[in-house]
Amino acid sequence: MEIGLAFVGGTVVAAVAVALVVVIISGVFSPLPVPLRYALAIALSLVVLAAERGYGGLRLPQSERQIPPQVVAARRASSAWRFALLYGTGIFTFLPTAVPHVIVIWLALVATATPTILLAGVAFGVGRGVPLLARALATDRTSFQRALERTAATFQRVAAPALLLLCGFVGWQSL
Repeated sequence: MEIGLAFVGGTVVAAVAVALVVVIISGVFSPLPVPLRYALAIALSLVVLAAERGYGGLRLPQSERQIPPQVVAARRASSAWRFALLYGTGIFTFLPTAVPHVIVIWLALVATATPTILLAGVAFGVGRGVPLLARALATDRTSFQRALERTAATFQRVAAPALLLLCGFVGWQSL
């Protein structure tokens, strides 16, 4: 339990740190006219979605590494915390979808409310950390893994419409 909580704490801290960088970037872009910021957000989102599909040789900024074996073998909260700091950024580890990248683009270019950006960071950190904690606490890990895979498949089907709604919400908040 201690290792799982350290992991969730690390993912949240890392994601909030990234959100603070996004707040700064948002401030840099805030003097630009709103239509230009929307146009940039749409254009960059299309580039990221093309990279997700591998079009034009584009790749998302991420690594496809697994949790290092020495971290798992050590079974220490400090090891879990250190790895969670990388995992929680979403940059140095594998993400199965480009949705977080697109959300960051919209938060950086369109969002004007710092609490919205920070809340998105907390949500991403919790979303990255809690599944691992839940798996660690599951009594039947095989059943848990199957349920997680079914849930992930469902979310993949609704990810695109949900992303459009979320980007629309971020845009609406900035008006």
